[in-house]
Amino acid sequence: MTTVWKYDLAVEVEQALQMPRDAEILSVQLQGSGIVMWVRCVPAEKDLVWRRVLMAGTGRDDAPSFDCEHIGTVMLHGVNSTAGLVSPLTGCSARKVAQEALVWHFFDGGEVV
Repeated sequence: MTTVWKYDLAVEVEQALQMPRDAEILSVQLQGSGIVMWVRCVPAEKDLVWRRVLMAGTGRDDAPSFDCEHIGTVMLHGVNSTAGLVSPLTGCSARKVAQEALVWHFFDGGEVV
């Protein structure tokens, strides 16, 4: 039986999440004040793998190569939704950049080998 799972994402340049090998990433979006990723998978699948999720800020020259599939873009606005986060572009705390949106683009980095 196919179902949809939700994973909480960290504000990290690279992270690895364990999921069934054939999981299909559906979307990355903001839910409340957190960044989440939804995948379609078969929960009974016993073949679990670690899969990389890569993040890049707008305007940075360290974005993943174009062979990585874009899976979502998230914009955070205002002090309340960004409290405690640090802009990967400027290194400033979100409280200092609250007038501007923090924009992160997420990519499927593939299976960790």
